[in-house]
Amino acid sequence: MESWDRASMLSIPCQEISDSAALCKNPQASVILMTRNHAPYIKQAVKSVINQSTDFEYEILLGDDFSSDDTLKTCRELQAKNPDKIRLITAPCQVGITSNFLRLQARARASFCALLEGDDYWTSADKLQMQLNLLTANPEFSWCGARTSNRIHPLPAKESYNLSDACRRFLVHTSTIMYRRNSLAHYPRFPDMVGWISMVCVVLAQAGHCGFLDTEVSYYRRHAGGLYTGANCKRRIKLAHDFTDIMRNYLAHTHDRELFERELWICRWEFKFNPSTFSLRTWLSQLWILLAQQAPRTAHIAPFALLQMSINLSAHPLAFLYFKLRTL
Repeated sequence: MESWDRASMLSIPCQEISDSAALCKNPQASVILMTRNHAPYIKQAVKSVINQSTDFEYEILLGDDFSSDDTLKTCRELQAKNPDKIRLITAPCQVGITSNFLRLQARARASFCALLEGDDYWTSADKLQMQLNLLTANPEFSWCGARTSNRIHPLPAKESYNLSDACRRFLVHTSTIMYRRNSLAHYPRFPDMVGWISMVCVVLAQAGHCGFLDTEVSYYRRHAGGLYTGANCKRRIKLAHDFTDIMRNYLAHTHDRELFERELWICRWEFKFNPSTFSLRTWLSQLWILLAQQAPRTAHIAPFALLQMSINLSAHPLAFLYFKLRTL
């Protein structure tokens, strides 16, 4: 697969608004803060970075991907108020979520990069310091993450995770990730899609383990405008299929079992029983997706996981009937 190198990343359309005289000269961390149409949230996101308590200098690369609301206006105001930290990256056209990330990554000056999206925010003022300390003390970690408020951590907590773990689950939320910049010096030319960060995690996991801080450092905001939470069930499952297919080819089928387990895990969450919203029509639709789409894809690789999900989904009408009888 062809890759992006730094030169091709730098060729992505970009206009930088910054004050070179005011910026710190030797940042040890570069915060890559991506935004598009986050006008109601971007101030809180930036403030959570500005309020970090560190014993080192850091910069913020604030990348606006041609927002159609007031996000860019707000970003300009934030850069003007914080010229010592913020470099605003924009362009007179939309470049896409992956390209927005890569043009920021290529311009980062520090050895360590931390990620944040404009509709989330950090809740710990020590987030950057703790993670830089962790990566500095553990050279075998190419990246690290932590817990996120408003999101369940998908795997048992442990000191670190490997490539198999990164294929099996979406390990840590974007807002908690810090990584060594040189781990992404070359980046495969994957399709531009909502699941971009899962692909980034796989590439980082190929470079080294993911260290884990068992503490909450950020808040994941769920809202209708979110690229993932704003999608419907069928769309999210389609995104899971796309990710599986792309990664199977990229990894030369060496982690197919883990990738299909991840796909079925996402389906289990999408098909989770909720007595207050249960309807026979929705259940039949879910059953159709399971039989027509998931079974042919996963039966030969992850039969037991598929069987477990089938039994669970088949029991939903009985569970609903039991719930209704108890409330009579």
